[in-house]
Amino acid sequence: MRDEGPLSSGKPHPRSYATNSVIIEQFVTQRGLFTLEEAICKMTGLPASRLNLKRRGRIAPGHIADVLVFDPANVKQNNDFVNPHVYSTGMDYVFVNGNPALENGRPNGQLPGRVVRSLDG
Repeated sequence: MRDEGPLSSGKPHPRSYATNSVIIEQFVTQRGLFTLEEAICKMTGLPASRLNLKRRGRIAPGHIADVLVFDPANVKQNNDFVNPHVYSTGMDYVFVNGNPALENGRPNGQLPGRVVRSLDG
């Protein structure tokens, strides 16, 4: 599956597609450098807080509901420098703004997200 947009051509760094997968697969599962909870916080709540995105980064009433359902043991980076346009696997369900975008590991064709244009997100 190929992406569309500014990273869809050329040879972007593999982390353009797999940053969070690498954190879960290598730093949590293989090396044990972080707990899963620490890694999730570093990927969600911490950046949202640093960017002053008040309604993002955690699950709470009134927050934007972006949720990823996965088994950490199944998360795998599948790309490299030769083939950077390859998505990771192991993500079972993705909900964006409370709506499913990925079901049973496959995109469902829905695009419920929106661009965050201000830090009020």
